[in-house]
Amino acid sequence: INNFLFKDPDLINGIWVSQFDMHPIYRNGGKQRDIDDFRNKIDVMISNLVRDGFDTVFFQIRPNGDSMFESDVYPTSKYVAGAYGGTIEYDPTAIFINSAKKHGISVHAWINPFRLCRKKELEEYGEGVLFEWAKEGYGKRIELGEDGLLYLDPSYPEATDLITKGVDEALNKYDFDGIHIDDYFYPTEFEFNDNAEFSKSGFEDIGEFRRNNINRTVKAIYKTVHRHEGKIFGVSPAGNIYSLKNGWYADVYKW
Repeated sequence: INNFLFKDPDLINGIWVSQFDMHPIYRNGGKQRDIDDFRNKIDVMISNLVRDGFDTVFFQIRPNGDSMFESDVYPTSKYVAGAYGGTIEYDPTAIFINSAKKHGISVHAWINPFRLCRKKELEEYGEGVLFEWAKEGYGKRIELGEDGLLYLDPSYPEATDLITKGVDEALNKYDFDGIHIDDYFYPTEFEFNDNAEFSKSGFEDIGEFRRNNINRTVKAIYKTVHRHEGKIFGVSPAGNIYSLKNGWYADVYKW
């Protein structure tokens, strides 16, 4: 949300900080960057944001069913640990938040709720709930997309539960001001096979079935976030809101 043109005191000047922005800061020379070097670089980054008029950061903590910190729900991210489920020597998320708070910057955790890692990465990791679901067969709670990229199947309440557990953990563990999800909902960029679940759902229209699944997850995240006093939940859907309802099955009008 960019407020530079409007200067409304009730709005914010926010910036997205993605896993791609952070990857060369997290790691150096094939390993996690030295902690003092990392801390200094984060302080410079945050100082620059303050200088440029930003007051809010949407900080990517989960791009691919992973975590930028040690999590009991998701494996650590390759962007910080070097490999899916790898180990880290210190907590870069805590350092980022501490620096931001010191400079008066609000930090919202930014997650992609449904997109996961690639099949090969998950199989090499070999443990955790996602791996157990995959062993039961892709397409059961996990759907296999193009190039081996995996997605949580929104048809399943178990997928919703996993997402909200990750949200709850992030808000319990860190002083995030809110949780923000981006514009990936149904993975309709490839052929998505949810006919089995649709056939026993009671819905006559597959679009209504899919929108109901997304609504269930969005509502569950909303309720989870608001169990934490003063925390904010936000959604950033794709720019063309007219195609969302029947393309990504995100019913932003209802929301």
